[in-house]
Amino acid sequence: MIRGIPFPNLPWFKIENIEKAMDYAPQNDDIIIASYPKTGANWLQYIVLQITSKGESFPSFNDCVYNKVPFMEMTGPEAIDNMEGLRIYRNHYRYDMV
Repeated sequence: MIRGIPFPNLPWFKIENIEKAMDYAPQNDDIIIASYPKTGANWLQYIVLQITSKGESFPSFNDCVYNKVPFMEMTGPEAIDNMEGLRIYRNHYRYDMV
């Protein structure tokens, strides 16, 4: 439980990143991919990248997860703040937390 909200006990859920994310304010043009764990977030991020890149090639899985579409629970909000241009990121937070 974090601030009274239940979170799955998954190795990539870092408590300090979740705490920071709960106070994070997205920009108006951010694209947020929010999904429940194991429901196709990787698949969805590639679809979003394909649409936003207008069919140009896009990066490897690791580059995608850590750089192009950071996973807030893994990288923390700092990775998103350091992004330039269109900011696409993802998380497994509840709707009322996004």
